[in-house]
Amino acid sequence: MNKIIAALDGMDFKESLKRLEPIRDNIYAIKINHRLLSHISDYKKEGYKVFADLKLYDIPNTVEKVIEWLIEQKVDMTTIHYENGEKCLEKVAILKVHIKLLLVSYLTSFKKNQLEQATRYTKICGNGPYSHYDLILSPQDLLFFNEFDPHKRFKKYCPGIRLENRMDDQIRTTTPKEAIANGADYLIIGRPLWENPIECFL
Repeated sequence: MNKIIAALDGMDFKESLKRLEPIRDNIYAIKINHRLLSHISDYKKEGYKVFADLKLYDIPNTVEKVIEWLIEQKVDMTTIHYENGEKCLEKVAILKVHIKLLLVSYLTSFKKNQLEQATRYTKICGNGPYSHYDLILSPQDLLFFNEFDPHKRFKKYCPGIRLENRMDDQIRTTTPKEAIANGADYLIIGRPLWENPIECFL
């Protein structure tokens, strides 16, 4: 099974198609953000699964309306932020039958804070509304999260994939092989995928 989601951050539509063509049979989906939302239908016509990474964070009705719009556009998955709280997450959970909803728990650009993470992971792995969602997790947090989810109930999507240590906007990173070994189900890869695609494919 293809495990890589190709991140198209910073690209325009024509550039992205050119970059995707050599690897299209080896990826699971593409990740876009606001800049490429107007091209959702174009990517769908090209046969790509589309992950709109919006990290939705707003009042419940607004979050619901945005997700409903994404469903109308035939988007396959999107992100919703943990900080929305129980009321919002309960309200929109029903929509996951039409689109994969991935919960952003703790950004890979944040420094490690195990106390805060433990609090969040306890809620996520309980029986409340947080448990309805699959997760966006830093690959460095996988082993720690597994302590709260020993039965592996959740699919885990991991950004912060790097082929080597580098100083950039992602702090808690690992290599593709380390992430998969520690329990990642899907890898969200941007810059390393375009710089050295052979090393990214497992």
